[in-house]
Amino acid sequence: MIHPVTRTTARALTPDELRRCLQGVIAVPVTPFADSGRRVNAEVTRQLVGHIDRAGVHAVTALGNTGEIFQLTGDERAAVLESVADGCEQAARIAGVAGPLAEALNTVDRVRELGYDAVMLHDPVDTFAAGQGLVDYVTGVAEAAPLPVILYVRTPRWGLEQLLRAVEHPNVVAVKYAVTDPASVSSVLSSSDLRRACEWVCGSAETTVPIFAAFGVSGFTSGIASVRPFLPLSLWRATREDWAAFRAIYTRIVPFETLRLAHGGRFNIAAVKAALTEDGFDVGDVRPPCVPLDDAGRDAVRRILRDWDLAEKGYR
Repeated sequence: MIHPVTRTTARALTPDELRRCLQGVIAVPVTPFADSGRRVNAEVTRQLVGHIDRAGVHAVTALGNTGEIFQLTGDERAAVLESVADGCEQAARIAGVAGPLAEALNTVDRVRELGYDAVMLHDPVDTFAAGQGLVDYVTGVAEAAPLPVILYVRTPRWGLEQLLRAVEHPNVVAVKYAVTDPASVSSVLSSSDLRRACEWVCGSAETTVPIFAAFGVSGFTSGIASVRPFLPLSLWRATREDWAAFRAIYTRIVPFETLRLAHGGRFNIAAVKAALTEDGFDVGDVRPPCVPLDDAGRDAVRRILRDWDLAEKGYR
């Protein structure tokens, strides 16, 4: 059985159920746009999330970075949160939260009413955020939030001491760690105090799964889960069962993730949207400052999808 828990929309997950979901595949869907990018397409959002949810992923994060949270207005973020909640019936629901402390807390109150199980607090975009200020921001949300908090760490400005102070708060249940420097990953995951304090998630998608798996971390985020959920789910199972199979699946995933990561991640979201467009999902394109794929990139996406479709039968 793929799902570690069975949930219904009528009840929230228990802390143990949420923890088990965070040890699995966490899909981070794009935000579909309509009218040449001028508005959020709520109906396609529901369809896309339903497609992901039915495939058996363990959790779905609304308004992750792949969802272009920082390109959305407050009203648009609210529309995405509602649409994702409507489309997600089985997986754990995680709501991305960003912005000033007061705004973040208002969002948390709204998503609790929508049936979300946890909130993911984005790394503050303020260029001067550091040290005790980061700790104060996280604990300010964790202290007041009526839902469990997942801390999203993307930058190395978090020192080990500050990170430990943040995760020691009892309402911080997990860290989605997306710093890609292997030395930073090793330093953090080697800390017994940090590991004991909460659950840890590989936050930089499939390419860094082997590093995290070496430290016993099995949960990871995935943009590919929006396109071909069987791939990250197969990869997740293989980390537990069959490393030879893991290598075969990983080899098929790497070309797509390489395209997403090229030029400092320029096409991170655009590649996923291009793949979904090829599959018939009318998701539109990315908003500035993100950039769409060029013709060569779209051709590469088509080749990758053909390869995945040939492989799918063998991985089911």
